Amino acid sequence: NVPKDDETPSGKIQKEMPIHVTNVALIDPSTNRPTKVRLESYQDPTTGKREKRRYSLATGTYIPKKMDLSYQRVWKDSDFDTTPEMVNAVTFETAPGVPPFPEDLMREVKNRYKKHY
Repeated sequence: NVPKDDETPSGKIQKEMPIHVTNVALIDPSTNRPTKVRLESYQDPTTGKREKRRYSLATGTYIPKKMDLSYQRVWKDSDFDTTPEMVNAVTFETAPGVPPFPEDLMREVKNRYKKHY
């Protein structure tokens, strides 16, 4: 609200403001209307993997999460990309009998709470 004058006779101006996440509703796919959501644990019968799924409180319909893959359409290879040959190349080989890190460093990593002066 602002003071009434010639520019704002009603004393109100429209201004975009943020809204809280609790005031945002998902659309129920079966009714195409806003709905509240409950989370349920779901176990995939084929893989046995557990995940949380969203269900509409009004109808009980499963509301899947929409995957935004639009960025994949604009992917382009460039000169700065790493080639598959470079990714698969072996760049380090261990020598037999030689530890990959110095002994004193390995002692510090194994017991990080012990003070080494």
